[in-house]
Amino acid sequence: MKKLFIGIFYGLVGVLVLFDSVGAQLSAKSLQTDLEKGIRELSRPVLEKTLKGCEKLLDAKPEDPGLLYLTAKAHFAMADYIDINSKEEVDKSGKSGEHIDTALEIIEELLDMDAGRLDAWILKYYLLERKITQVGFPKLMAFVGDLRSASAKAKALGPDDLRVLLLKADEAASSMPRPPVAESIAAYDKVLKKAPNMAEVYYRMGVVYDRAEQSENAGKNYKKAIALDPNHHWAKKRLAMLSE
Repeated sequence: MKKLFIGIFYGLVGVLVLFDSVGAQLSAKSLQTDLEKGIRELSRPVLEKTLKGCEKLLDAKPEDPGLLYLTAKAHFAMADYIDINSKEEVDKSGKSGEHIDTALEIIEELLDMDAGRLDAWILKYYLLERKITQVGFPKLMAFVGDLRSASAKAKALGPDDLRVLLLKADEAASSMPRPPVAESIAAYDKVLKKAPNMAEVYYRMGVVYDRAEQSENAGKNYKKAIALDPNHHWAKKRLAMLSE
């Protein structure tokens, strides 16, 4: 009878552990869905709820790679929300920067655990790209080396990955000194050959024209990005800034 009781006890423990694992997976999946909704609707309440949920789940599973990545993305999404809603080109209060810094810390932790995660290197690149816009010279030079390193890692891990091809085009367009507009656009055209309906490419081309003060071309590309993705909030913001 004692052996039977012990067997039942450990069986129940096993079921509870399995239930806990499945519950965590379902929670992470739900948070991913919420994050996508928050980004799509540019909803602060949804993003804040998602971020709190990610951090709570991460407290229980601090070494879960998927949760680390999801939490970093949630912080980046909150930084995006703050920047997009700023009256300036990007937020100058430092609130956006706090989320970027936190996301970078989380991504570093993730990459220390698994240096072979392409998605993490790509996210790190764009986090650093945003960080550089938030700090002035010479502070930005402290991040240039890390930016190049993240780019090199991403290229090595996924040379033909569409996300990496876009990263390469972004890197070429944002190099210093700025390359000629035609050269930057040509880099994005290479991505469009593989993904002709990728809204982000048109948005990025709009930024290139914007920086060159070619407002008409910038506006056309922002409008194309919005036509392909009606929830492309950055394109909407920059288009609105053109008419101010």
